[in-house]
Amino acid sequence: MIPGTIFWVFLLGLAAVLHHIVVVLPLLNEKNGAESRALVLEEDLRRVKRSLEASSGSFGILPSIVQQALLDFACSARRRLEEGLDAPDGTRFVDPFQDVLPSLLLPSALLKEPEDGSEDSKGLVGEAYLSKDDSGGRCLVYGIGLGGMSRWEERMASLGCEVHAFDCTTDCRHRSVVGKNFAFHQICVGKQLVEGEEPSRFYVEHMKREPKIEKQDEKEEHCGGGESTFHFEPLASVIRRLGHEGRRLDVLKFDIEGGEWTLLYDDILSLPSRLRPKQLLFEVHTVGAREQYVPSSRVKGKQRGQVNRLFLDLFELGYRVVMKTINEYDRRCAEFVLVLVEGGEAVSRLCQVPSSPSSTPF
Repeated sequence: MIPGTIFWVFLLGLAAVLHHIVVVLPLLNEKNGAESRALVLEEDLRRVKRSLEASSGSFGILPSIVQQALLDFACSARRRLEEGLDAPDGTRFVDPFQDVLPSLLLPSALLKEPEDGSEDSKGLVGEAYLSKDDSGGRCLVYGIGLGGMSRWEERMASLGCEVHAFDCTTDCRHRSVVGKNFAFHQICVGKQLVEGEEPSRFYVEHMKREPKIEKQDEKEEHCGGGESTFHFEPLASVIRRLGHEGRRLDVLKFDIEGGEWTLLYDDILSLPSRLRPKQLLFEVHTVGAREQYVPSSRVKGKQRGQVNRLFLDLFELGYRVVMKTINEYDRRCAEFVLVLVEGGEAVSRLCQVPSSPSSTPF
């Protein structure tokens, strides 16, 4: 998590688990499986305590009434997703993202809103605190999908982060990646959905027409393949190849025109907990998205119910929505910012306990 200002995230998680063990577990003892639930929650407590001991500084414990309100806020957002799982997708006028609500409240000073009219501007949490990661080293950022625009990656690198950008449709001689302050890899992260399928034809054709720049630096090692070669590599393989297995991504950004569904389910959600990115910045595309940019095969069947299931799965892993922005030019696309909450998985279980006392903010 981001040091300093949102350190209370850890402390509130600790208070929540303690309260749950003391108050809620006696109620669960009357139900089958109570002992196993207790063991799981006790392990959650130990994990949160270890995180606290490894951190510096102290924010203090917020009043229980604040903790209760924040828990209710998170569980309410989760219930909205559940209730919409089986709702009919309806007509093309139905908003597929209507059930995805913020599930974590953060101070406005921590939130950087995307800039109006800028295609490569993204929302972000705690930009001022990204200069160093939790271990005292450089923050680590991956940007997947450029489309010939790299201002966001340049901005993150200017903050002092180690930034790696990935896009198999962007030539390594393109002006958006030559001589920049980040490492560029001419690959698409994830897997091809269909054998022989290419990325969005719009970006492929657009990038072919773009003028090339003769390379003036030593970034040849970051380029793979030629103009007609689209190389795909799983995220776990990329992390391993770049030697980042001992680190956790501070920010993972991806805008890959419908490919996010496969990347999320096949790569991100399957990562071990120690490698889960602290922040996810991504755009979701659904049925009806402009086919000029989004191949229809990539979003087939992706409507309201599938959107809800995706964000429920992310919630269960501890990810909380802090920002949602509907694309003003295509209402079938929306950008999201999610943060990973330590101990958030335990809170997800609390939301599923009927009539349990509210005691934690997530």
